[in-house]
Amino acid sequence: IDAARQAALAPLPNEAPRLIVPTRPTMLGANDSVRLMAIVTGAVAPTAVTLHTRTAAGWTTTPMKLLGRRTYQAQLTGAIR
Repeated sequence: IDAARQAALAPLPNEAPRLIVPTRPTMLGANDSVRLMAIVTGAVAPTAVTLHTRTAAGWTTTPMKLLGRRTYQAQLTGAIR
């Protein structure tokens, strides 16, 4: 049974990488914050995941922290006005 479970949970060998970010479009106000979670699928686990967000000043990047089993997290904070 354990081998069947591992086979069922293993990624397909030719599966392309995909990033799933289950969230709704959000605008943060001053001093607001939001936690974003991301799930990465594919045959090969990523070495890093970076979140790209657009602000009034342009694009910013935020490294996402690995929580375990291809699940990543980033905390975004609104600009202080």
